[in-house]
Order: sequence, then C-alpha cells, then structure tokens
Amino acid sequence: MERLVKIMYCGTLQWGTTSLARMEALQELRHSVYGFDKRRFIREWGFGKNLVDWAQQRLCIGPNIWNLQKQLVLEAEVYKPDLLWIDQGSEINRDTIQKIKRRTNTTCVHYTPDSIKAPGMLTRLLYNAIPSYDTCITTKAHEVDQYNSIGARAVLYSQKGFSPRIHRPTKILASEYKTYNVDIVFIGQYQSERAEYLASLAESLPYALKIWGRGWGRGKTGKVLSRLSAGWAHGDVYAKALSGAKVGLGFLNVKVGDKYTSRTFEIPACRCFMLAQRTYEQQEFFIEGKEAEYFSTIPEMLEKLDYYLKNLKKRKIIASNGYKRALHSGYTWKDRMRCILEDIF
Repeated sequence: MERLVKIMYCGTLQWGTTSLARMEALQELRHSVYGFDKRRFIREWGFGKNLVDWAQQRLCIGPNIWNLQKQLVLEAEVYKPDLLWIDQGSEINRDTIQKIKRRTNTTCVHYTPDSIKAPGMLTRLLYNAIPSYDTCITTKAHEVDQYNSIGARAVLYSQKGFSPRIHRPTKILASEYKTYNVDIVFIGQYQSERAEYLASLAESLPYALKIWGRGWGRGKTGKVLSRLSAGWAHGDVYAKALSGAKVGLGFLNVKVGDKYTSRTFEIPACRCFMLAQRTYEQQEFFIEGKEAEYFSTIPEMLEKLDYYLKNLKKRKIIASNGYKRALHSGYTWKDRMRCILEDIF
C-alpha cells in the first residue's frame, strides 16, 4: 500500500499489550499515527483502579466513560484523521462515533482481537455502535455472521499476530534462572478446562511447571495450581517466561470457539517449543511434528510432554523450525496491519 494514512488510534496503550503493538505496527508502516490512550480515563488494576472505576467500566456509565467519549470527539476534531481506529471500544457509544464522522468525515473502524462473546466485551454501548462503524474487524471467522446480524456495514476477518519487539528469544540472566528456567510454562488466565489439563499435568508428570496469569487459585484445582502460579506476565516478563521454558503450552478459549490465539504465534516467536490444542487452523500456521506439536486429550498431552522433554534434539529442531516459520510467514502485527489497510482503502 503506497498511500500514507493519517490515523487516530484509540486503545489501551500499555507496554506489552497487543493494542500498543498494533499501533506501533501502523507507525512502522510509516503512517502518521496519533495515540489516544484510554488509560487516561479507564485505569488498569495496579495503577490506581478501584471498585468505582471497575463498576463504571463494567456498567458503561459514569464520569470516566462520559469524559472518555467527550475527549475522543474533541481530539478527533483537532487531529482530523483519515482513519479513526477504535481498539476494543466497549466504552465508546454510537453518538460518539456519529459525531466524529459528521465533524471530520473520517473512516471509522472497530477492532477487537477477542471474541465479542467474551465477558464484558459486547456491552450495550458497543452493540448499539456497531452499525455506525464503516468496518468492524474481527479475528474470529465464526463471528462474522454475528456482526452482520447486529447490523455491521462491513465485516473484515483478520488473523492475530505477534510483535518482534516483545516476542523474541530473550536471554535469561543467572539471577533470573530460578524464576524462568522451567520445563513447562503456560501463560493465560484461569479457565476451568485449562485448569483440568494443568492439574492432571501437575499430578502426573515429574516436571517443573509454572503458570503465569490470573485466577489460578479458583475452583477445585485451586489448591494444586495456586502454588504454581507466578502472577501476571507481559512485555519482557512474558518473553522471558517463554524463552526460559523447554515447552510452552497453548490452550484455547473453548467457551467462545477459539481456533487459535495470540499464543499460537507468540510461543514460536520466542523460539520456544509449542505444544498446543489441535485445530485445523493451528496446523495450517505451524506444521504438526515439524514446526510445533499438538494434542486433543489430556493423555495425548501428557504423552507428548514426556516424550519431548526426554528428547532434547527433536524438541530443539521443532522449536527452531517454528521460530523461522513465525518470522517469515506474514504473522507479525506489521504484516496484519498492512493487509487490513489495503482492504479498507
């Protein structure tokens, strides 16, 4: 795409987030990008967020939400972008999008890497705003029809990606060895099916397992898994957690019908051997037995873990092949953003 676009990018622009990675990818493509950070109005946990903030975000009402909407309109009027990119705009209402379009004549797109079936995603504000966007971009092919049923003008399917700045082989210092050097790692939030797999692993195989993410003390597996949980991982911690592990597990969000996730690309990009739940889509991204490995049941997962943890040479060959495939197959966020802009313009 030769045309350079003036873009206003509204998202959570925190280091390590995929939202920031997408904005930086647009900048790498030499577009003029103005970042509107939603954290100015909606704080993250650990950065002063409290229950009042949480309630406003969850209910999509209150001064935080209203101030975000008002300021977005004001700054769009000043910047006058060719493209307004709303990244996960659960808090942005229909009136805000319509005002911006009337006053700036910009193209407005909504993007989310997550399922609109995920908790807190398809708020009443987003539901009512979807018909006002020129294009809605989803990473879930099976949700295109749902966007259409809500009244979307155009729906574009785009796959997820990874950021080479964040997701790359990272050296583990001697002082960090105890933290990151493990046999098996999983990075992600608690879900009951994932917990069943991980609890079976912890109780069946004599390998060091570490889990990064939130909520692992919940449910019937909480007693087993909470002691293996290391907290939240993003940015360099995320890269080190994968780089220091012999095997990176890739679980899907089966509740929303995921066929692949961001981890599908992030694990191989860190030159970590990936063992993920088997789907046709994942097998297309990385060839089974050559660039990654897959499983469909707990027994198959346990069998492959035991086999590859005992076979260093085979494990390293597959990890190296997966790394090369990730770098040279158009899987980066820069590659994904280039394709999206070509489709929109």
